[in-house]
Parts: sequence; C-alpha cells; structure tokens
Amino acid sequence: MKEKLLKFMIQKAWPIFKKLFIMFAKEIVEFIFTFIKNEFLKYQDAKHQEKTDVYNKNVKKAEQTKDESERERLIEENEKLRRDMDNLKTYMNDIEKILSDVQVKATKTVEDKIKKSNIDELVEGDKKEEKINIKEKENYLRLNRTSDNDKVS
Repeated sequence: MKEKLLKFMIQKAWPIFKKLFIMFAKEIVEFIFTFIKNEFLKYQDAKHQEKTDVYNKNVKKAEQTKDESERERLIEENEKLRRDMDNLKTYMNDIEKILSDVQVKATKTVEDKIKKSNIDELVEGDKKEEKINIKEKENYLRLNRTSDNDKVS
C-alpha cells in the first residue's frame, strides 16, 4: 500500500518538480552567462584603459618633442592604437552577441531536456525498504558534451 501511495505521490509531484528544475536551470544558465559576459567586459575595459593610457602618453610626448620624425611616429602609433581600440570594441560586441545567442540556445536545450525527462529514468525504488534512490548517472539530461554545440543528443 505504501509503495502505491509513494508512486502516486511521485507521479503527481513530478510535473511540479520539472517546473522547479526548469526555473532553477534558467536562473543558473543566466547567472553563468552573465558572469562570463561581465568578465569579458572587465577584460575589454582593462585593455581599452591600457591603450588609452599609451595614447595619452604619446599625445603628451608628441606635444613636447621637437623631433618631427618622433612626432610623426607617435601620431602613427596613436592611429594604430585608435584602430586597435575600435577593433577590440567590435570584437567584444561580437563576443557579447555570440554569448547572448548561446545563452538562449543553452536555456532552450536544458528546458527541453528537463521537459522530456521521466521520473523512472532518474529514481529507483527499493520495495523492501520502501525507499527511493537517485539513479547513478553521469549525464541525467543526456546533454551533448562535445564541442559541436548544434548537436543535442
């Protein structure tokens, strides 16, 4: 009797647990990608500040030097720095866009895998002791762990 009651409770509760798991998964994926994006932004800011400092030093040197060839070299170096800063900004914007797209895909994939999961694949019962045990698996949601992100197993 207890076994049937327990099984009934699990089957009724499973859809609620799935919704909770989906909410947790979305929040975790969002946290991870936000964390990564923030680290990229810190990197971009540090690199931009580094190049800005060199640029400003070159401007001061160019203003103070009387050597025309040195002044032209500093101006050329600053033009390169300006291009590098623009390229870095474009590159970081591209990375941010890619990360946003990947976040959407990852969230959708995890949500779909949770929705398709079945309680029988995750837990097993011990009829003698009337216990429920989590099945030992390495990949509960059957998420693809290869480098080819478009494939979902």
